[in-house]
Amino acid sequence: MMAPGSGRDTNDGDTDEAWRVALGHIAGCPRCREPAGGCETGRALLRAYRRAQRDSTRGRTGSVG
Repeated sequence: MMAPGSGRDTNDGDTDEAWRVALGHIAGCPRCREPAGGCETGRALLRAYRRAQRDSTRGRTGSVG
């Protein structure tokens, strides 16, 4: 799966799951779909995705195949 905005592929399961959950919420939440809108749940889910993405990147840094 291509991580949005990163230009790189990520196969981390936690990152993928966090992105799917955030996207699913945002797609179904009227407040999140408004321009410059959003709700606290949507923002929290996006923060969780970003955190999972950072953690995944840190886990790969320095590891030798």
